[in-house]
Amino acid sequence: MLKKLLIPAGALAFIILLASFLKEPATIKPPQRTGLKTIIIDAGHGGKAAGAKGAFSYEKDITLDIALQIGKKLEKAFPEMKVLYTRTEDVFTANPWRADFANKNAGDLFVSIHVNAMPAIKHSKFIGYKRNLLCR
Repeated sequence: MLKKLLIPAGALAFIILLASFLKEPATIKPPQRTGLKTIIIDAGHGGKAAGAKGAFSYEKDITLDIALQIGKKLEKAFPEMKVLYTRTEDVFTANPWRADFANKNAGDLFVSIHVNAMPAIKHSKFIGYKRNLLCR
C-alpha cells in the first residue's frame, strides 16, 4: 500500500518543484525614459596628439569616427537628450579643457573613447590536426 502512494506523491512533489520555477507572464512595459539630459562624448586625442599608431591608422581618427557614430545614434534614439562633443574634427584639445567643457555644460554622463594598438600577430606554430584531401 505504501509503495502505491509513494509514486504519486513523488510525482506530485516533482510537479510542485517544477511549478515553483515558473515566472508570472511577462507584461509589456513602455520604454523607460532615461534620467540623463546631457551626454558629453569625448573622442580621445586629436590634432598633434595622435595617440596609438596602428598599421594604417591613428587612434585620433578611429576615436573621432566612433564618437560621431555613437552621437548620431544617441541623437536619433533620444531626441530629447542633448549630445555634445569635445571635438567633431581633427583638432587638439587639452585634457583640462575637456573636463571644464563637461562641467560648464552640466554633463550628466562623460564618455571618453580611446583605443589601443597591438603588434601584428605572427602565427609560426600549427596546433591541431590537418587533413589533406586528394582530388583525382
